[in-house]
Amino acid sequence: MGDWSSRITPEPGWSRQDTFEVIRAEFAKRYPELGRACVTFFSLELNTL
Repeated sequence: MGDWSSRITPEPGWSRQDTFEVIRAEFAKRYPELGRACVTFFSLELNTL
């Protein structure tokens, strides 16, 4: 089990799925042993107050 938090600005036209796949690919580069792990929670929200 692991966790990861970051910020990303999606490209215009990206779907939630597109964004998830880019984030997952970046995570897999940093943590190859967890690259194919099962994701149990994914939250994508605006970075504003």
